[in-house]
Amino acid sequence: MSDQKHTMNFKFSQSNKKSNRPAPDNESHNPIEVCSWDEPTDEEQVPNQQDDDFEPKRDKVIDFTDKLKTKKTGNEPFWDDGDRSRAPKLPPKNRKNKIQLNLPWPIIGAVMSAVIVGLGLGVVVFQFFINDDTGYSEAALPAQATVYTDVSFPSLHVDVVQGAAFTDIDTAQQVVDETKDKGFPAVLIPGAESQYMFLGVANDQTKGTKLSDYFGDNGQETYVKTYTVEGGEVTVGGEDAATWYTNANAVYHFLSSVSSELMVANESGSINEDNLSQLNQSVEQLRNSRDVAFSQMNELAKENSLRYADTLFTAASALNDYQASNNHEALEHVQQGLLELIVEYEEVLTSINEV
Repeated sequence: MSDQKHTMNFKFSQSNKKSNRPAPDNESHNPIEVCSWDEPTDEEQVPNQQDDDFEPKRDKVIDFTDKLKTKKTGNEPFWDDGDRSRAPKLPPKNRKNKIQLNLPWPIIGAVMSAVIVGLGLGVVVFQFFINDDTGYSEAALPAQATVYTDVSFPSLHVDVVQGAAFTDIDTAQQVVDETKDKGFPAVLIPGAESQYMFLGVANDQTKGTKLSDYFGDNGQETYVKTYTVEGGEVTVGGEDAATWYTNANAVYHFLSSVSSELMVANESGSINEDNLSQLNQSVEQLRNSRDVAFSQMNELAKENSLRYADTLFTAASALNDYQASNNHEALEHVQQGLLELIVEYEEVLTSINEV
């Protein structure tokens, strides 16, 4: 069957105009003409379009194609082609909520300056020097005593090598004495329920672990733990004493760092001469200022403080002896003094508020 459109036209003959007389019975009627379904060929005569009452006029046909294209064009996204007639409008600037922060810039500047100065001083105080001869690291001491504005008795934080623990104080003291007779440093730390034997002290856990292994290789059962002696507030007239103990605390950490590292070394090492000279200067300043610093303390606290100072000076002297002789026994004397200073500092802090 052909895909072309086919039309079928019907043509009826037009009746005569109405008249008052009826049509004769013998009047003949024209037959109905039936056109072919097929489109007329060139040879066939095409009927006049004006005679076809059912064919729609060309100018009356509605074409929906253009309307559909117009509708789709209106739904397309906006592209910036330079035409601003359809561009979206921004809200007025006056409708934006503006947040204004009034920062106290003078205060912020002062705080930042204090932080920068504090970091600079921290770098100077805690700078590390490396000995060119042995490679041992040594914490440097400040060349002069530090002046502190907010003064309090410092807390002592150390990593200690602990041996046995005892419930009976007499048995504990006997074991400590036997350990010291073997050439090891040892001290008894009293506790609430038990007594603890400390064998060594370091200023960090890494050196404390090495020191613990050293005692373990020599037949001692040990482990490392952190021990803290909490500082205290300054009483009236105790500012000089608190400042003295703060400077003494720096000397303590220097001694614990150097002695613990040299004690576990397989070979003898030497201390940097500049660091050793700086240590001796700090110790001399503490020696010259202790009488004035302890003058405002009560008698018991003054007595305990003088004993603490003597033990600290003895430990520093033992480190100088090691530098001169490379005698390993001198390092054990340094460690022994540091262990005793833990007990003595606790006694000082307990007695400063007693009347």
